[in-house]
Amino acid sequence: VKDVYEMMEKGDFTPYLTATSENLHLDFYRIERVDFKGPKLKMDFVLWGAPRRVLEERQGALTRKKVVVPLNFQRMFFQFLPEEGKIHGEMTAAPAKPYMQIDYPERWIEEFPPQALLGTWYVELFPEEAKKVIWEITLGGRTDAGNDYTASYHWEFEVPDAWKTSGDWGGTEQVMPEEYINRTEDAQASN
Repeated sequence: VKDVYEMMEKGDFTPYLTATSENLHLDFYRIERVDFKGPKLKMDFVLWGAPRRVLEERQGALTRKKVVVPLNFQRMFFQFLPEEGKIHGEMTAAPAKPYMQIDYPERWIEEFPPQALLGTWYVELFPEEAKKVIWEITLGGRTDAGNDYTASYHWEFEVPDAWKTSGDWGGTEQVMPEEYINRTEDAQASN
């Protein structure tokens, strides 16, 4: 929470991947190769506009407040393409709950922008043969009015070498070159 807040304060919060769907804006602000139970890609993100419910639990004379984010990380999908029109392989996680999730960052920094959800996924490295990747994320939720919705995010880009099994560990946090970024205003419009 502190790292993200300091980046925003300094004007250094520049996501590598970003998309909007169903009024939920998803920013991946750091993607790096790490050693976490073997080599992995650590993908840190902020989901802006996440709905919240504050629940109060009474335990004797004490009342405890609990913040709940009624979202379901339904699916994360990667499709690897070595050449145009061919498929080398796929990876799917369903459900795709993040390894770490912070539903209420204002608990630590009161001035943090409201309705933000911070999280981290750890993903296996991509195959050496992958030249391009199609990456999709699907979230599901329910409004306070009881309406179900699905937020879908979709990106297609060339795979940075540092993300591959054969990649160099000497890379920095910003492993995605600017020319690979597909910034869309509305991910659903492109589907």
